[in-house]
Amino acid sequence: MQRTKIITTNLESKLQTNQKYIFAGDWCKLESSEKDENIFQNIWNDRSQMFDDYKYLCILHQKLLVNLKNYLNKIHNKNFEKRYWQILLDPWLFSYIGSTYFRWKTIEKILSTKEPFETKIYSKILEHNIIFDYDEYRLNIASSQVFNHIEFAKILTFFEKKNYDLRIKFSDSYNLEFDLKKKIYKKNIKDITTSLIDQILFKYTRKNSVFIDDTLFHKSIFIKLHGLIKQLPLFGTEIFGSHKVNKENLYEEKYLSKSRNNDLFVSYDNLFEEYISSVIKFDLPTSLIEYYGDLYTRAENIKVKPKLIISSRKHWTNLIFKFWLARSFNTGTRIMCVCHGGGYGLKMEAMNFENDISDVKANWYKPYHPKHIQCPAINLTKIRRNINSKYLMVVGFENPIFPRRIESTPISGQTLYLLDHINKFYVNLSHQIQGKFLIRPYSDQGWNFTNKFRKTYGNKKLILGNNYYQYLKKSKIVVCTYPETSFCESMLSGPTILLYNDKYWEVIDEFKELHESLINSKIIFNNPLLAAQHINEVFADVDVWWKSNKVINSRNLFSNYVSNKTENPLQMWKQIINLEKNKS
Repeated sequence: MQRTKIITTNLESKLQTNQKYIFAGDWCKLESSEKDENIFQNIWNDRSQMFDDYKYLCILHQKLLVNLKNYLNKIHNKNFEKRYWQILLDPWLFSYIGSTYFRWKTIEKILSTKEPFETKIYSKILEHNIIFDYDEYRLNIASSQVFNHIEFAKILTFFEKKNYDLRIKFSDSYNLEFDLKKKIYKKNIKDITTSLIDQILFKYTRKNSVFIDDTLFHKSIFIKLHGLIKQLPLFGTEIFGSHKVNKENLYEEKYLSKSRNNDLFVSYDNLFEEYISSVIKFDLPTSLIEYYGDLYTRAENIKVKPKLIISSRKHWTNLIFKFWLARSFNTGTRIMCVCHGGGYGLKMEAMNFENDISDVKANWYKPYHPKHIQCPAINLTKIRRNINSKYLMVVGFENPIFPRRIESTPISGQTLYLLDHINKFYVNLSHQIQGKFLIRPYSDQGWNFTNKFRKTYGNKKLILGNNYYQYLKKSKIVVCTYPETSFCESMLSGPTILLYNDKYWEVIDEFKELHESLINSKIIFNNPLLAAQHINEVFADVDVWWKSNKVINSRNLFSNYVSNKTENPLQMWKQIINLEKNKS
């Protein structure tokens, strides 16, 4: 009986015409514009099942945190709490769990059909999945065909050993350019400037009682806020900006620590947990094993010991900062995490990472957790539309080709619906409004949407480069395609609609009242035809709609839910900071 070939990435482009095959996902056929019936259905098209998976993986995440805490304490001769290790492990760990589960479940479902299968594994690249930290992991798990080939290869090998009807052929013929993404540290002019300021002022700023992540506010607001709390600004560029880690042998498997062979005691209740327990200690970033001692010492030598640390992005991706944050937690410093974008109320988000590691979590949006407080969204209120604005600007989105974690957004090929949505919207606009139509593509995530938009609408319709805010000011109506930062900024700046598929952007019950109001006021649309019809009706005199009592009430409700506008937002921030500082 002929075996069906499982193709997990697009590394294998030449297919035999008489071969039965199945593709693990849309990422295998990036060059094709036609839907291939041999592409296996995305396991999370059933979003109800996806939410059940999310709840299960949250439980597994907590279980693994406890086991990894014990494992890492043992090999590093420490006795730190789970929260210390979660600061260092997440967001890598929750991303790893979600992305691995997607790949695992995909292969399990393919094999469950009971057909005989075969697959090819390129043995020469199998040891090239060594990553340094979360930044390198997210780059590679989201976009690297080689890295994902290795991840699938480990899963397939595990299933073969469990006596599934699967035959693996190992090949040494892989000659494509190795595409593992390496993290490169570079300083730009802004970094050099703030680094110099830090060096000059460090004699004073090292004694600051509050550290504020400089990515949280625009620089002018950042400096003003420091003046209000009566301390000089510490940007942290010199302390956290250059890791200076010796990575000469970082990606060679032979240099991995023998401590990775130590037992990691994980009890498992199913086959997936058995798999995770067998591979996770070898998949841990080298920053947590081989380079832990060096990074730990660097954090210990940072002479900044505030009472309160306020972090927006740095606790996600800045490695030195994460080690310093974990050290500071151990010494009693209070931690405030602040949302770094305009996303709000997502049903599946980060497995409680920020709530777990913080003493208080500050959001722009309404609180829905005991640790949450609502703060003024200063950055979201800075844009105002021109009086003579004329464009209809569509703001696109694009998610990565490979699943990077489990979250309330379109996963992998689910992103492709946007192309059809925007096209249906465009062709149903009046000819006059089509002449005002512009589109701002999202940064390329592997689907090449920018070129697809260029072919469909022409190069003159594209907004590229750093001129997004210029066109935002000139836009009569903005059409956002995802309910995050661009939507929030646009809503606070002038006439806006949200055209999206709410199936992929689930919100918690606490925000359903808001969305119902926005739908009734014709601000939110799921149907591109209805959205185009609405634009055709209101574009000539948009204020008749935008300034109607019904829409104003919805806009005020949106502002209360999402931005917490106040007369003096900086004074409110000052009060919040002083209150939290005094709790430490």
